[in-house]
Amino acid sequence: MNRTNRNGKEGIWNEKRIELMSEVNVNRLTSNTIYINRKFDSVVINGSKFNICYDLSEYYKLNIDPLISKKKDEFIDITSYLKYLHAHYPHLLFTSEESKKEFLDEDIPKLMELNEWYTEDCMYNWDGGYVGTLPSQIETYKMLAKVIVTGDTSYYKPTIKPNTHWSNW
Repeated sequence: MNRTNRNGKEGIWNEKRIELMSEVNVNRLTSNTIYINRKFDSVVINGSKFNICYDLSEYYKLNIDPLISKKKDEFIDITSYLKYLHAHYPHLLFTSEESKKEFLDEDIPKLMELNEWYTEDCMYNWDGGYVGTLPSQIETYKMLAKVIVTGDTSYYKPTIKPNTHWSNW
């Protein structure tokens, strides 16, 4: 079903999102900067409370090179902290099965689930056209299209190493 998006363009849109950490929680934690405010000792993500690790050596052990604030009331960038959490709780930042059901009809069978895959940059240029590699030119998406059309997951046999893990960012 075609719909009009918030910019008035007609088409099929996926503008709904699942918030793992509320915008209010992020702004409170970071004081509207990219850095974690030192006055907080924990954060709530997906309904669970996690302590903030203020020991930089723990980040370096995980090959996380955080941006360190020069302000005494700020610590490191929130992205580095999320990488730290992902290293200790890999599924914490993934969407729960319950949340996925909000987006899909119950009669759609689950074919497969990927947590890592290979992709390349591709962005829509609002003046027309795309910049980067189109999904139709990338092995991953060609295989996924075949899986969806046939319902046969054996068509997904990647030959290129996944690059979507945070350690590749």
